[in-house]
Amino acid sequence: MSRFALSLLIAAEVLVFVSLTVNVISLANPGRVPWDLYQLFDVGQENNIPAWFSAGMLLLGAYLLATIALSLRYLDRRASRMWFGLAAIFAYLSLDEAARLHERTGPVVRHTLALFGIESRDYFNYASWVVLGGLAVLVVVAIYARFFLSLPRSIRNLFILAGIVYCTGALGMELAGALWEARSPTGRLNLTYVVLQSLEEFLEMAGIIVFVYALLEYLRSYVPGGR
Repeated sequence: MSRFALSLLIAAEVLVFVSLTVNVISLANPGRVPWDLYQLFDVGQENNIPAWFSAGMLLLGAYLLATIALSLRYLDRRASRMWFGLAAIFAYLSLDEAARLHERTGPVVRHTLALFGIESRDYFNYASWVVLGGLAVLVVVAIYARFFLSLPRSIRNLFILAGIVYCTGALGMELAGALWEARSPTGRLNLTYVVLQSLEEFLEMAGIIVFVYALLEYLRSYVPGGR
């Protein structure tokens, strides 16, 4: 299982490295990289190889969570429901990663704030969905806090590590990139933004991989018939 997780991590590193290389070449020599090739490997684009990889990892997480839930449905119904809830969350995250649904929530947040007379700053306009994402994380943590604390220590620690790494990328680096984009004269067309975006996507991928590894370990060690 550790070899499988390591293979996934290496694949993530390769994808991010290729994306970073393509972007650096494009910045240094505009038009040097064919547009179709750029779209295929850029981690900031939709419907390409990095997006497919991330969505696939999230879907794998949803599948493993559902497998755990089904395995426990007669042994512990409450725990089974909690695992099913996590499976639904990860299925949605997979859909969101593939379709970039979160990027469409920005206007909703800005218009809602405007109704209360709150005007967002420029950088907020680039990543206003981070507010909703942060609230969603807090809600999930509040609902699942006792459940997570009941897990074996090794699994719980892996879950916490995965959550910190993923949220640092999905929320922290996203906001950092938005701040830079809003303040930079060239917007996204500079090396700093490309590095921030690459780091964001790698942290998301790494967080998912750690979570998948934790689920596989839980299935192997704590679920009847999971070995």
